[in-house]
Amino acid sequence: MKKTFALCGLLLMLLPAFAFATTLTVQVSDGDLRSEPSMFGKIISHLKYHSVVNVIEERGAWRLVDFNGKQGWMHISKLVAGNLNLSAGKDMGSSVSSRDVSLAGKGITPMEKALVIERQLSFDYVDKMERVKISPMELEKFALQSDFPRISR
Repeated sequence: MKKTFALCGLLLMLLPAFAFATTLTVQVSDGDLRSEPSMFGKIISHLKYHSVVNVIEERGAWRLVDFNGKQGWMHISKLVAGNLNLSAGKDMGSSVSSRDVSLAGKGITPMEKALVIERQLSFDYVDKMERVKISPMELEKFALQSDFPRISR
């Protein structure tokens, strides 16, 4: 009887973790999975566009996620709720253009998209900047040499 009561108690404690599990999808071409919830956290893996992750914990704008057994932190700006339903070469029965896909990959909202179309803005320079790779060591060196206020961890 005591074992049954203990088992029921344990199951009740674990139930919220399963009941509120959230699934998110990576909405950028290369999402960094970090060892800690910080832009200076060591990159432990790169998740590709459309990867589906399970949220384990929330801390501010960071999510501790699990992807195929690998756990790490991702910034919420790299994630979107639900599943992105885009497939190349298939008729999806919608009017999703390559420009729409490009804007979605940049995290552009529908309101911002309307402004981009209205003003005929070009993202060529943004695309070039996205291809620039800066190592975490270079980023840390830049931050240490700048006049940015220091944030204690």
